Amino acid sequence: MIPQLPESKWRIILEAIYNLQDKSQEEQREGMKAILEELDIPLNILIIGGTGVGKSSTINAIYGANRVKVGSNPNPQTQEIEQCQISKNITLYDSPGLGEGSEKDKQHMEKIHKLLTDTDENGNAKIDLALVITDATVKGLGQEYETIKYLLKTLGDSKRILIGLNKCDCAVSERYFDRENNKLGKEQEQFLQDKVADLQKRIKTDTGLSLGKDEIVYYSAGFYDENTQTQDNPYNIVQLEKMVLSKIPKQKRVVQATEESENAHDSNQKGFWNYVIDFVDVVTDFIPGVKALKGVGKALWNGIKDFFGF
Repeated sequence: MIPQLPESKWRIILEAIYNLQDKSQEEQREGMKAILEELDIPLNILIIGGTGVGKSSTINAIYGANRVKVGSNPNPQTQEIEQCQISKNITLYDSPGLGEGSEKDKQHMEKIHKLLTDTDENGNAKIDLALVITDATVKGLGQEYETIKYLLKTLGDSKRILIGLNKCDCAVSERYFDRENNKLGKEQEQFLQDKVADLQKRIKTDTGLSLGKDEIVYYSAGFYDENTQTQDNPYNIVQLEKMVLSKIPKQKRVVQATEESENAHDSNQKGFWNYVIDFVDVVTDFIPGVKALKGVGKALWNGIKDFFGF
């Protein structure tokens, strides 16, 4: 959702963004965070997975340590969807998976269905992405497979779905994983590639829908030691974050990138400013004068500066 603002207000905002381009990446993040909070652009992600799949560890690996508490819960798993506020703009909806029993599953499916089909006042989906977290070491992915099938049938496609196979460092056997170099063993790589291919085949057979390679990622959020309250380095979390960013709406990628942890940041990419440009490109389509200049081939910032005169 892009807020409806007078052109005079957009001029102030866009000039402030333009003045960030020569700043350090950290200053750019802080500057954009303040602007995004003022604009109140929401990013809502539904995270689904059963007990023990590593949802909390995954959240901390993406957004930074201690965002949410990690550890075993002595209470029975509930079927409630709980909200976790990462920032003013980012809300995570934490949901257990299916597999608790037919009646409980039916009730929970109704809650998930409502959340996934809810829209804002402009008719846009409330939930930008559904991230299903599974345990890569579990044969057939357990109850999370039923969740994946349900999501695909509910949405009719995989545009808003991403599947994360966590704990890949423990696949086949933990002894194959190279801890020193943070690298999978050959046996693990083959096992995980076969697992992805098997999941794609089963989904195609059961739903008639296809899951692309850009919709399944194996990773490790890093083992969390409750006694020392420390978490091992994650594996392939950069790829998970890249796939999250690719799935969410273009104008909201900067919202996610503003909050990502150092572990999740891809140092090989051009950087945070790319997501700022994505945001500016989308919002200026809602300013007719700038949109017209873009339409005749004006470079983005040249068109903005020509229109607003800064």
